[in-house]
Amino acid sequence: MASLYTYLPKDNDADTVGIRSTAFSKDGWKKYIERSGKKTREEVLEWLDQLDPTFKRSYAVSVLSEPIPEDAFEDFVAFAKAKARYKLKSLKELRDTGVITQIRAINTRGRGTHTVKEPMRGKIAWDKKRPGRFLFSHVPHYLIETTNGFIPPEYIEHV
Repeated sequence: MASLYTYLPKDNDADTVGIRSTAFSKDGWKKYIERSGKKTREEVLEWLDQLDPTFKRSYAVSVLSEPIPEDAFEDFVAFAKAKARYKLKSLKELRDTGVITQIRAINTRGRGTHTVKEPMRGKIAWDKKRPGRFLFSHVPHYLIETTNGFIPPEYIEHV
């Protein structure tokens, strides 16, 4: 099975702590303030989790089915160069050990999410995808719901 990838700020502690959900990272929850209209971290987390009662979004890690290539649309390339890339070692092991509980596909163009068994594989036409209001709004990506808000370092690799 192919790997799944995520991007974190270059200055991060993923190699020792693991990959935290955006809502549990030091300042990650702040990106949701504008979208939610909320003021505090607690209000933002509550808003995130009420979006879909079957999915704990605040515990999710965003992943892509392939890394952003060098010939992608320039904004994606700039994003990739500004971030550190990590890959998940084994989706099966993450499931078997209970680190993750479900995978949600994010429908492009802001139409919500739906549960999937496996992420879709196949080449993404990065050069034809222009970033929308949110960077990955036009590229298929996934939210992996974790049990406690992070993926431990033994399940990831800095690439």
